[in-house]
Amino acid sequence: MKTEGDLLSLIKLSYFLEMLDKHIDLIYRRLIKGEKIPAQDKIFSIFETYTEWIMKGKFRPNVELGKKLLVTTDQYHFIVDYQVIENQADVETIIHW
Repeated sequence: MKTEGDLLSLIKLSYFLEMLDKHIDLIYRRLIKGEKIPAQDKIFSIFETYTEWIMKGKFRPNVELGKKLLVTTDQYHFIVDYQVIENQADVETIIHW
């Protein structure tokens, strides 16, 4: 007899099977077909799918994976506001006074 735990495990496993199929397809397209994969098709983490590729600097840029966060502080370095940045360059997020 199947339980709710078994059903939940099957749902989780089906997600990972779907991600495996997607990555196999991306690898096939890139290595066998020689395609350049568009950024919106790439997945950098199967556990945190919101993860983005973040380039820092222009000369030999460092690369980080994660999410950009814009933080506003007061004169005492107390955080007064924040904003999660969705697929935007830093220059697009600057507030001009």
